[in-house]
Amino acid sequence: MSLFLAALAIGGLVVAAALRATYFSEHAQRVRELQNVDVTRIADAVDGDVVRIVGVLRERGELLRAPLTGRACAFFDVRVEELVSRGKSTSWIERINEMGSQPFVLEDESGRALVETKRFVCAVVRDTNLRSGTFHDAQPEMEALLGRHGQESTNTLGLNRSLRYTEGVLEPGERVTVLGRARWEDDPEGTAVDGARGGYRTSAKRRRLVIEAGVEPVRASDDPAATGA
Repeated sequence: MSLFLAALAIGGLVVAAALRATYFSEHAQRVRELQNVDVTRIADAVDGDVVRIVGVLRERGELLRAPLTGRACAFFDVRVEELVSRGKSTSWIERINEMGSQPFVLEDESGRALVETKRFVCAVVRDTNLRSGTFHDAQPEMEALLGRHGQESTNTLGLNRSLRYTEGVLEPGERVTVLGRARWEDDPEGTAVDGARGGYRTSAKRRRLVIEAGVEPVRASDDPAATGA
């Protein structure tokens, strides 16, 4: 094989790997699913329809704390991968995938919606990237995360494992989009605005929009490609 053909073949492999890591990644596919649905204002959501809304996340009750950074959030996604050698090749193998979520509120210019998270998937931007390994001992929060999953930062010989940690969160004040089934209900908290399709425009009752899972779980993202930020 000529040097040109060899270089071309290597280039093709590099491009294929890049596509797998970006366009065909789980994150990218979830973002595209959201992009394919038009945005609906909260006040215009029709009861029973599957709708996508975009708004600013507001807290509802006590927030969670992200395992690595301690950030107050309504959702977190933390992953730990280990660099593993097999023969002449090395690759990153996922060892931990920990997520947590709780209901939150989204607010747009027309009103507020309560987002349920019992069945919930999120293409979150993992904006925290940390490592531990040779000459870099794991920090206490890393050890705590590993310990919850029955692991340690060192191997049986007491040497540091080569680990990388990523974390993403949905936090108050952040622009977020969600896709789920719309349901209007009487607002027990008295904080919502009347929905345009809620049927209570002329009454004293207040209505709020709830976004919940239907056939599919509620899908969400804070990726600017999905939120239009």
